[in-house]
Amino acid sequence: MKSLFTVIAGLLTTVLSVSSSFGNVAAPEIPLPVAPVNNGALILYLPSPSDKGGVSEFPETTTITETTTVTEATTVNDATTATETTTTFETRPPKETEMSAETDDTPFFTNEVVQELSPEPLLVFSRNISTIIEDLSEFSSKDGTVIKRTFRPELGESYIQLARGGRVRNETKTDETFLLSESVLLPEFVPEKNNEPQVLIIHTHTTEGFRIFDDGSYDREYSFRTLDSRKSVVAVGAKIAEEIAKEGYAVLHDGTVHDYPAYSGSYKRSEETIKSLLSEYPSIKIVLDIHRDAIESEAGVPIAAVNEINGRDAAQIMIVSPADDGEWDVPDYMKNFRLASLLQSHLETQNAGITRALLFQYCNYNLNLSPGSLLIEVGSHGNTLEQAVYAGELLGRSIGQMLNELNTN
Repeated sequence: MKSLFTVIAGLLTTVLSVSSSFGNVAAPEIPLPVAPVNNGALILYLPSPSDKGGVSEFPETTTITETTTVTEATTVNDATTATETTTTFETRPPKETEMSAETDDTPFFTNEVVQELSPEPLLVFSRNISTIIEDLSEFSSKDGTVIKRTFRPELGESYIQLARGGRVRNETKTDETFLLSESVLLPEFVPEKNNEPQVLIIHTHTTEGFRIFDDGSYDREYSFRTLDSRKSVVAVGAKIAEEIAKEGYAVLHDGTVHDYPAYSGSYKRSEETIKSLLSEYPSIKIVLDIHRDAIESEAGVPIAAVNEINGRDAAQIMIVSPADDGEWDVPDYMKNFRLASLLQSHLETQNAGITRALLFQYCNYNLNLSPGSLLIEVGSHGNTLEQAVYAGELLGRSIGQMLNELNTN
């Protein structure tokens, strides 16, 4: 018999297929931008300032119709051209669904400390990591096939080429010249190699999972969510932490579950977690909220954002950096942007093609809690766990090398 989490989480499949991993939906009075599909499902919705990043993930009724332009770059005889096709689709998020374990005998994780904060090899500190083991073998139908796609460097007026590598997608009114001048400035903090945490990794949507099978198929009943920390974004966060620590920097990885038993209010709960940990460990300079995206075709088929790196398939990574036009309560957002730009360039310099464009967007998502805060999407629900963990390994290495650069300047 399927666990309560699996049954109820299945009710959210439709929601997840049309929402970003953030879960915010545009306020009706804010016009939606025309957006290439290659930034994933999250670009469907421009979050409302009143939500400040996720206090209310789903509205009771919202219908959104948007024209999406897919831009592909092709090169023939050293000449690059762009071919554009346009599709139109409609999404209708359902009413909020609450998940509860009160009517089931199945044990569930309650955010109590499973493992106390204690030094581990490589200076990784783990906290609140779920010990639940979930058997996903029941989802063995293989009745769907994912679309495997590599998102190439984008073309268009909203895209900015960073001087050191990588691109930015500017979804704000901020001047391009100003952004470029800010992108070359280094963050103001200096990381230290000691036993005090320098980096905090958390997961607002802790139960986000990945495709089970590595043959391109998936079970249509699987919700792509799990409490098993070995199979969710928590496993990706663990790999990122391990790689950063190899460079000598202490990392605190917190696996507190914020999106179960209730999904709505995830960002409010993660805000409390982040504030508490920043207060307890003032040595923390970087806060990373690790997610996975939910990219789908017009027909609702999961898309695996993947590229071959060093002979292996890696899930592609997208960094989200906040912007503020006076309504989002992120006064130091350009400091976040400097860090995001530096990391984007390190990623692309060390592993070309590992990223999608850095998304610079009016948002909050708790990124106002520290000028060193970033939200990072590692792959999508169409990717396998192996692809996502490998991407986490590459991401962690780049972060470690970025910290070394900051440490020597």
